Amino acid sequence: MKLVRFGNAGHELPGVLDSQGTIRSLEGVIHDWSGAFLSDESIERVRLMDVARLPAVPAGTRIGCDVIEEGRLKKALARNTAGFAELLFSPGEQAELAASQDVAPEARFAAKESVLKALGHGLRGGLSLRHISTEHGTLRLSGTAATLAGRVAVEHVSMTSAAHVVACVWLVPRMEERR
Repeated sequence: MKLVRFGNAGHELPGVLDSQGTIRSLEGVIHDWSGAFLSDESIERVRLMDVARLPAVPAGTRIGCDVIEEGRLKKALARNTAGFAELLFSPGEQAELAASQDVAPEARFAAKESVLKALGHGLRGGLSLRHISTEHGTLRLSGTAATLAGRVAVEHVSMTSAAHVVACVWLVPRMEERR
């Protein structure tokens, strides 16, 4: 289950991406994907819903920022084998995470998830999270991710609050194409 926020900037609504890649609105079900609504209980409540019955969000609607609770991924990585980290992060990213307590794995993961949403593509058709690199503080695409992005540049911003990590990714025409 992928949690999303959609709508006009500053007025985003909570949603969920269903198994068919359709964004479904959670307006009226929860207030937003923040604070108490990011609790395990709230997420489980949504997971148990038949999301196919929720209203579909019109195609082309702006997708907002990814939000993930700080510490949640770090705990999951500590509970799982090294294979779990290898699914999410390249060897270089893993080395950077191990070398610095200042770099949150949640920020890197949220950025990767935002890229998938910006590309309008989930993890299928040969696309891997390892095709989206966050090494050295820079977002770079390779393999299938680069092919899907085509001739656009990736713009990235990541922000951290006391309890949550927010990552946004925009795909914009390259400078030479803007002229």
